[in-house]
Amino acid sequence: MGSILSFIIFLAPNKDLAFWLFTAFSVQFALMMYILIFSSAIVLRYRRYELHPTFKVPAMNCCCAGLVILSCSIMLVVGFLPPEEALNANEVMLYILSIASLFILASILPFLMYKYRETNKAK
Repeated sequence: MGSILSFIIFLAPNKDLAFWLFTAFSVQFALMMYILIFSSAIVLRYRRYELHPTFKVPAMNCCCAGLVILSCSIMLVVGFLPPEEALNANEVMLYILSIASLFILASILPFLMYKYRETNKAK
């Protein structure tokens, strides 16, 4: 994945676009991980309540974790909006398409790796 991301520098018309792409993608990837972490905390707390954890987070209820998931989701959508002061008018669509394709690729890649691992494990 790092090789694909570093190849974007050569494809970008200017270095400002490449910088904004890397910055926005890393923030969106981190936000997606926070969404997954807090949603798994909700699942573990309410579906697997028979597990007695040694440490229990006091404020980790559905409302608090749901608020974090909601705010991260809003920021994830805001990450697709391009910075107008740094990009030209013709680079805006390239920015949106690049961020969307990187986000989709980063979201699908782990599922493909898991599927490939499971098929090799069954053989």
